[in-house]
Amino acid sequence: MTHKSLTLRLIKVILSTGHSEVLATTLTDRDIYPAQAFVELYHARWNIEEAFKVLKHRLYLEQFTGELPESIRQDIHAKIFTANLAEALAREAYDRLPEDKAAHYYPNLTYILNSLKTRLFAWLIQRVPHDHILELIELYARTLERKRPNRKAPRPKNWIRPKPRRQYR
Repeated sequence: MTHKSLTLRLIKVILSTGHSEVLATTLTDRDIYPAQAFVELYHARWNIEEAFKVLKHRLYLEQFTGELPESIRQDIHAKIFTANLAEALAREAYDRLPEDKAAHYYPNLTYILNSLKTRLFAWLIQRVPHDHILELIELYARTLERKRPNRKAPRPKNWIRPKPRRQYR
């Protein structure tokens, strides 16, 4: 093991709640990378955090159906594929909404994911009629969730990790 030094820049970000976060970066040039840019990036990460939440809590990414590396890889790829397919179907359903409805609603991703769980395997082993998928997109365009801008909820203090299920190798 070699000893290497690493220069970090710490940037303090004040959140809308009044709490502060400290960001660490190796981008140390303050002229090229002003602190305000990192503040904007910090807030822009929200969509990425939501994507991880879907994988972890809606698709149970951390619960594998086997213990061998290949089965774990298969589970991860299948769950990422499912999440991407659900997002694509949600986007298609959203694009079909009338403008006034799209301003206040978006398709319910949890509903879409749950509906895919029962259909996806069948879709993978047999050809799916095009009109069947269009009917589903229309259903998703009617299964909406209200947009709640600036919605904030406190994070739970004592979150208990689920025990992994042991099934087969």
